Amino acid sequence: MGQYLNIDDLQTLYQDHVKEISAFVYNFFKNPEETFDTTQDIFFKLFEHIQNQKIETTNPRAYIYKVARNHCIDVLKKKKIQTTTYEANSALLSNGRRSEAKIIDSLIIDSIYNYIENNLPETEATIFKLKFIYNFNLEEIVDVVGTSLSTVSRIIKKITLELEEKFPDIL
Repeated sequence: MGQYLNIDDLQTLYQDHVKEISAFVYNFFKNPEETFDTTQDIFFKLFEHIQNQKIETTNPRAYIYKVARNHCIDVLKKKKIQTTTYEANSALLSNGRRSEAKIIDSLIIDSIYNYIENNLPETEATIFKLKFIYNFNLEEIVDVVGTSLSTVSRIIKKITLELEEKFPDIL
């Protein structure tokens, strides 16, 4: 059995997770203003959920990600916008210097990310991002995606094999 979230938990959850949720949301919209507004909407939605119903969870962080993911997808569906390439460059390119190796690394990551976005079903792409971009453990992924541990493990193996086949010289 998990714990029930209450209004008092919300401030702590916000302080502990707002930055990482904002980064997660930014990957959907690539726009700082929309990221800020959507992140605020997500925490307001959490407030409404907690206020209107008993929310029992063993992992509040995973619950927040689940709400964030669903909300972002709803917003995108309303706007009929497709998600864009993950901004791996910011993690790879430092101090404005673009060394040849870093540019190549960035292109490789962008290629893999584009492949994931354009060739995998939404759930599989989400599992990939949670595992390899956000460093979620398997149990946290299960909580967010709402599937079994064996299914998540199977999908990760499938994606890994598919990427190794698609990008044999890289991986």
